Amino acid sequence: MVNGSQSTSLGFWKRPGSCREDAADSGSRATTDLSEHGSVLCLRSCPAPVRLHGHARFGSRCGRRLVFLSLGSLRRRRVRGRGCGPRVHHQCRLPLLSDPGKSCANSGTGAAQGVSGSDHRPCRERVSHIIPGPWRSMVSRLDRLRADRYAVHAGVPTPQRVAPAYGRSFMSQPVARIFERNWTRLGAAALTVAVGSIVPLSGLSLGIVAAVAGVLGYAVFAAACIREPLIFVMVFLLVLEVLPPFYFSQLDDRPVYVSFFLLPIALAIVITRFPDIRFLWDPVAKGLAFFLAGTALSLPFAWWLSGAAVGKESLSRWFLLSQMALVYYFIRGGARAKGTRTERRMFQMLLIGAVLSAAYGVLDFIWPVPLAHPSADQFIWLQNAVLRRAQGVFYESSNFANFCGFFLVAASTAVLSRRERYLGVSRSLLMLFISVLSLAILVAFSRSTWASVVVALLGSVLVSRFVRLRRGAVVFLALAVPLILLWTYSPELWNYFLSARVGRLIDIFADPNVATSGRFETWIRVLSIMREHPQYLIFGIGYKTLPLTRLFHDEIITDNGYLSLLLETGIAGLAGFLILSGSVLRTFFRLAHTVGEVPAFWSTVLFSIWCGEMVQLLAADAYTYWRNIVILTALMALTLNLAERAEKFHLPGDAPQPGGSSSQGMHP
Repeated sequence: MVNGSQSTSLGFWKRPGSCREDAADSGSRATTDLSEHGSVLCLRSCPAPVRLHGHARFGSRCGRRLVFLSLGSLRRRRVRGRGCGPRVHHQCRLPLLSDPGKSCANSGTGAAQGVSGSDHRPCRERVSHIIPGPWRSMVSRLDRLRADRYAVHAGVPTPQRVAPAYGRSFMSQPVARIFERNWTRLGAAALTVAVGSIVPLSGLSLGIVAAVAGVLGYAVFAAACIREPLIFVMVFLLVLEVLPPFYFSQLDDRPVYVSFFLLPIALAIVITRFPDIRFLWDPVAKGLAFFLAGTALSLPFAWWLSGAAVGKESLSRWFLLSQMALVYYFIRGGARAKGTRTERRMFQMLLIGAVLSAAYGVLDFIWPVPLAHPSADQFIWLQNAVLRRAQGVFYESSNFANFCGFFLVAASTAVLSRRERYLGVSRSLLMLFISVLSLAILVAFSRSTWASVVVALLGSVLVSRFVRLRRGAVVFLALAVPLILLWTYSPELWNYFLSARVGRLIDIFADPNVATSGRFETWIRVLSIMREHPQYLIFGIGYKTLPLTRLFHDEIITDNGYLSLLLETGIAGLAGFLILSGSVLRTFFRLAHTVGEVPAFWSTVLFSIWCGEMVQLLAADAYTYWRNIVILTALMALTLNLAERAEKFHLPGDAPQPGGSSSQGMHP
């Protein structure tokens, strides 16, 4: 019984005179993939050791016959034979046939019940991959096995549902071979050529052709996402990062997000891949559930207290926030025992998308993009001009700055700890990214984000076991570049930065309302409302209704996440958020010290970012920045996948140190 997932060559013959154990003849071996976390069923039957490369040795006793060894789902592939061995005409990838909950001496377990002489034994030894030549006939036995989680042959009397492997069951490999990569590429090329040939000859309008091509492209993309759900997740997150919402007069200027058009694909993935998704409730997942449930309890009160229009708006905003659960479900439930290339590149792609979004925000601040949209009333009143603070594709400066702050903390921590390779970019390029992200945060002029980033960077220095303080000068220089540019090219903006944004903080005790840009009076008003109407403290008045309701005669912009949660969602919503925060902080603080370098680095980053988020909530409703929360949740899920593999399979470079304890929150 072997835990793990690797591509494995299974040799059936050793060339005479070979000095290497792994020199099996290419014509006398079957290539296999161990595609799930689980057990390899070995029937003890041959007189010589059966060794499986990269996993374990299967010893067998004399007088027994090796019947079969199953490893993954059947895929036909012709392998040219040479030398003395027989030709192999299949690549076998059969599901793992194991059921540790059932065992019977000498009569097999799980799908092998009833096969005489079979046994199901744990194996813990190091291996090579040799099987003596006389047992090459096992190839034909493998050819007779068929899959989709059933053992149809090899002596099993009736097909039985194959039980998943013990412990944490990872998502199975991509759906069937109908989605073979080669056929997908050829089909896409053929479709492109066909469309390019038909358009000039048919005389159809370009709009119709574009619509048809769009539908076909959407269908191809949906098929690729069903085959590999992480492709959907990556595209979904990149769309949230780089594309703004669009507004149409026909829809009463309601925002239309491009990500909405991807949700039908998400539904198709859930329907088609539901049996393959292995989702377990880790502490972060439970925290997300408590938070969403606590805020959802307030939704009926939005309809009751503020009317149908406000109730619909509250419900729609809650649905936007709940997308973080969908992304978390896909990433954690779709985890495989061996990380895929898509998953490994997701960190890099999210960083690049964040930098592109930050660069767009800076350019839009300097040269406003003529794209009609309602923007937040956030302006800088200079002597000779009125400028809108940088809002990027979020159309709100604090939201934009908060998003850039996530990746500024990650990039700065990577440079401080000499872990640039974990972000997939070179050191020089990462320094440029830090400058772009910090410039975007600067021109957003969000003091709450500045405080959040400072707290997060301090947290990463204190928590990380990799940070080198000598590299702090390099990071400080990259962070100082935007300040130097602002001072050099816009003295008027520099004076505004010093007097209106930084200078007012000095008067925090003398005049707290002016120092907080009017927030202090709003907070006093919210507290007085809760004192006069204590019934609102139970379930609140409705999620995200304070800016819309006329329950208190005019709209209220709280600019304090904790007070907003308490009044809008009651004790239930605030308690749910605190449970989520406790789960996040405990889980990632522990992982930052107990697992391998890659998950420990990202755990440090996420712990630090969440500390900064809790600080920013004192002056902003950061929990309502749903696009940011979805992206942050995705980073949490990806990091937990990395940590889980490091703990379970002790991957090189990612394994916990000897004697290290397992992290709480990981699947058993």
